[in-house]
Amino acid sequence: MTFFIIKEIFYNVLKCRHINIVMEGKIKLKQRIIECCRKIHLDTIEHLTSEIDEHQQSANDYGLPKDRYDSFRSQMLRRRDMYAQQLHKANQEMSALERIDPNDIFVSF
Repeated sequence: MTFFIIKEIFYNVLKCRHINIVMEGKIKLKQRIIECCRKIHLDTIEHLTSEIDEHQQSANDYGLPKDRYDSFRSQMLRRRDMYAQQLHKANQEMSALERIDPNDIFVSF
C-alpha cells in the first residue's frame, strides 16, 4: 500500500515539475512574441510619424493653392490626416500591448 502512495506522490511531483518546465517555456515564448510585436509597432509608429512630417512639409513648401482646381496642398493635408489617424490607432495598440503581463499564463486543468 505504501509503495502505491509513494508512487502516486512521485508521479504528481514529476507531473508538477513537467508543468513548471512547460510553463517556463510558454512564458519565454510569450515574452518573445510580445517583444516582436513591440518592435513592429515601434517601426510602424516611426514610419507614420515620418510620413506625417513629410506630407506636412510638402503642403507647407507648396504654399497656397494656385487656383481653385489646384488640389495638391489639400491632398497632402488629407494624407497627413489619414496617417495621423493610423498613428493614433497604432499608439492605442501599443499601449494595449504594454499592458500585457508576459509572466501571466492562463492554465486550465
